[in-house]
Amino acid sequence: KPEVILVALLARHAAKIISCSQATAQALLRGHPALSKSLLVVNNPLNIVKGGTRRFADILSPPAHFTLGTVALISQSKGQLSLLNAVGALPPGLREQIRLVMVGAPPPGNAADLDYVGRLKERAAQLNLDRLTSWAGYQPDPTPFYTSMDLLVSPSTVQEGMPMSILEAQGMGIPAIASCTGGIPEIIRHGVNGLLFPPGNDHALTQLLREFLEDASLRVRLRAGTRSALGSQFSMEYFQSQILASVQRLSGFEDTAEALALREETVA
Repeated sequence: KPEVILVALLARHAAKIISCSQATAQALLRGHPALSKSLLVVNNPLNIVKGGTRRFADILSPPAHFTLGTVALISQSKGQLSLLNAVGALPPGLREQIRLVMVGAPPPGNAADLDYVGRLKERAAQLNLDRLTSWAGYQPDPTPFYTSMDLLVSPSTVQEGMPMSILEAQGMGIPAIASCTGGIPEIIRHGVNGLLFPPGNDHALTQLLREFLEDASLRVRLRAGTRSALGSQFSMEYFQSQILASVQRLSGFEDTAEALALREETVA
């Protein structure tokens, strides 16, 4: 892809390259293995929000038995159309128990993605999902929407690096059904804290949604799995310490008293 070629060209002049996942690192190294000497994988950090907030589901009408949501840029590559198709293929009795919350907006000035929003709403109407779907638009703080969700769905059709929406949902105890692409399998372990399906396979997504909605024991197991899924490598403290250590090594004062004091100040 053009962006990979551009990164590879610029990376030759970089002393250190930080990648947010093993998947993005491998995408770069496949064509440019010599970059391994300067490449470091440091996962995106998760800042867990603490404290109560009003649930968005509390204002849904009609009330939802299950709230499914996406938090992503509204763009064809994010696969919102696959989610609508998959929900539309569920048995009518099960479909009526669902409320969909679409959080996100197309990038400003992008005509193709603006058109995609219109096509999504048309498709929702064709599937009789328009009254069951809330279009929340861009949200600077999606916390109330996460706290309303029983399940996050991330049906991206392209290689993802390390989606923050999945990390944020996991940090709040919300399991995910996601496409098996990019760095997503580095977060989601199938059957442990979420479920994975092939990108663009609407039928497979329908089957997994049905399993989740019909199997109470599966829901309990996946929710429990989220509590152990995020290791220390996703913490803000680990992220800061790794970046700081890289800067110290490059600047040549890694073992000095000044470096130790700076490390303690950053962690604090």
